[in-house]
Amino acid sequence: MKFRDQVKFIRRNMKKNRLRVFMTILATTMACSFLIVLASVGFGLQKSAQDEIMKQQIITEIKVLGKEKGDVKIDDLKKYDHVKSVVSRTAINPSVNIELDNRSSETPAALTDMKEEKEAGLELDRGKVPTSANEIVVGYHMAQQLWTKKEREAYEKELNQTSNGEETPKEPKGYTKDILNKVIQI
Repeated sequence: MKFRDQVKFIRRNMKKNRLRVFMTILATTMACSFLIVLASVGFGLQKSAQDEIMKQQIITEIKVLGKEKGDVKIDDLKKYDHVKSVVSRTAINPSVNIELDNRSSETPAALTDMKEEKEAGLELDRGKVPTSANEIVVGYHMAQQLWTKKEREAYEKELNQTSNGEETPKEPKGYTKDILNKVIQI
């Protein structure tokens, strides 16, 4: 069969089965459209997640640990290209005791220069970055850890009564009011 005869045969079958040809073209078009939409959604989600992760401080920060402030020369670190800020933090060991109203908690603490933290891009969920010596930044979970003496004793009693196979007791709710702008004794 010659090429010209093949083309005639195809045309004749296409005219004869127009509905089948139309449905084939429609299915192919829908499939291609679906793949394009699916790829667009996938690339959009990937870009959105990547942008969200890359803007977080934890991705752009490098921690250099030392025993004392003199171990690492801070001025030397500032000389590198693309260094936005150098923040020195001092961890306080052991944990500090925090009191608010009749509640208390033992929590780890760190000293830092808030001007350096601002330069590094520190953003708070709520409140403002401290500007005076008697202001502090607390984590979202600190209020939950402020328990009364009665709550602490009841929790420890339940904890001691549970054996290895049992579920650990539920922790007290802690301080349920807003902790922002409260006076805390450290």
